Amino acid sequence: MQHEAAVQGGEAVPACGTVTVPPAQAAGAEAQQAAEMPGSSRHLMCFNSWPSQPRWEAAVIISTFHENTEAQRLGQSCPGSHSVSTPTASPAARPTELLTLTPWLAPIVSEGTFNAELLQHIYQPLNLTIGLTVFAVGKYTHFVQHFLESAELFFMHGYRVCYYVFTDDPTAIPQVPLGPGRRLGIIPIQRHSRWEEISTRRMEIISQHIAKRAHREVDYLFCVDVDMVFRNPWGPETLGDLVAAIHPGYYAVPRQQFPYERRHVSTAFVADGEGDFYYGGAVFGGRVANVYEFTRGCHMAILADKANGIMAAWQEESHLNRRFISHKPSKVLSPEYLWDDRKRQPPSLKLIRFSTLDKDTSWLRS
Repeated sequence: MQHEAAVQGGEAVPACGTVTVPPAQAAGAEAQQAAEMPGSSRHLMCFNSWPSQPRWEAAVIISTFHENTEAQRLGQSCPGSHSVSTPTASPAARPTELLTLTPWLAPIVSEGTFNAELLQHIYQPLNLTIGLTVFAVGKYTHFVQHFLESAELFFMHGYRVCYYVFTDDPTAIPQVPLGPGRRLGIIPIQRHSRWEEISTRRMEIISQHIAKRAHREVDYLFCVDVDMVFRNPWGPETLGDLVAAIHPGYYAVPRQQFPYERRHVSTAFVADGEGDFYYGGAVFGGRVANVYEFTRGCHMAILADKANGIMAAWQEESHLNRRFISHKPSKVLSPEYLWDDRKRQPPSLKLIRFSTLDKDTSWLRS
């Protein structure tokens, strides 16, 4: 990969040298993920301790217990490590159309299912650094300034943040004022003529960047699209081992209508009886080691398809959905965290935190 320049508060910061993810970190990621799933025995014990709790309260309890145990692994002594305190929530805040738990008991995060004050108390002392990747290629560089300005307003307030902007035109990336502990890394990438090629290379580029640099700089990493804006706070309620976001176009439709890859010849193939949700490729993340394993797995599957002359129906999003079926996310974000401005906000969504802009896609890809 070409030379990388990092910018912090308007000043250049030397890029890190080339390194690889430690074998133990990479090899143990899958086992660690399985052990930390909210459906494990310790989470089930927590769930069974309150058999009379309504479903929405159970989601709060499991989510909070997950955050407590995760904080303990990072070395923080937190309240509720022996007896989990239950955040209070008004029945009026209960989502009317959104699920609050997955079939494997992972929390589905939406307004009213978490206690922001408690989560801040758990995570703030850990001095975490959160990474955020976007790709600004071709005309998509026009979105960078608005994206970064909105992220400075709403993304992970009170935490260190590393923005990683992958671009084929570093000179087009604007200098946006950043708060203390927040910095911008501009990473040059190769220019491609077809947007489909750019899409299929994304998983490869992210995994390589984690191995080379990000695994030493961040604790968690989110990968999102640049043609979006933050509209309300996005905080530590989103942190988890492996995090997916429900696609805004398919959260209220039957599974039979999900646009999975249905051709058997593709490694992204999903059979009719498979799948739980349809996830959007515009938002995913988790612990940096888990994101490395996830993106590397998707990249390997994309390469296998390419060797056979196949491109999945929705490029990387098809492979992302295939992998989330076999590697269940430990936390799922509701469409609050991945909305589409062209859609009317339904009553079940109390607020929109992150949404894609209405734009002329044909012009952007021309």
